[in-house]
Amino acid sequence: MDKKNRQENSGNDIQKWLFNIVIFCIAIVIIGFMVSTSDRIMNNDEKIELNRSDMVKHEYETVMIEVLNGCGVPGLANKYSNYLRQKGIDVVYVGNAESMDYDSTRVIRRVDDEKKYKLFLDVLQVSEDRIKNSKTDAPYTDFSLILGKDYPTLNINEKIMKTGE
Repeated sequence: MDKKNRQENSGNDIQKWLFNIVIFCIAIVIIGFMVSTSDRIMNNDEKIELNRSDMVKHEYETVMIEVLNGCGVPGLANKYSNYLRQKGIDVVYVGNAESMDYDSTRVIRRVDDEKKYKLFLDVLQVSEDRIKNSKTDAPYTDFSLILGKDYPTLNINEKIMKTGE
């Protein structure tokens, strides 16, 4: 029996040693991955660093308008608002004007900010004789665009109707 116990103990010792060797090898591989990963992170010359000056900022993002249908053409205010949104204007409200008998398109300017004014005029492409100044306490809009029956004569109308939105 003594010989048999020694053989069993010897077999158990070999299993323990093999198990320890496997664990040691796995630990070496994990440590190697950790060192390699940290080396790649620390010495990566191609990493991208973002800061606020590199970010693209759309120049119209602060111009807020409402688009009102004042001529009764169904879906017209939606078409214009979609176009203005594509150009970066923040359309905060789309709806109908208080009446549908506006003969001419009007823009109501509610802010004194010249930069917003020039940017908006550049996108909308309307003459300044269509602009009416009207101060308001409403914080949600810088301009109101009321589409009148003369909307087909607007410079941007052809672009808007071609997009079919």
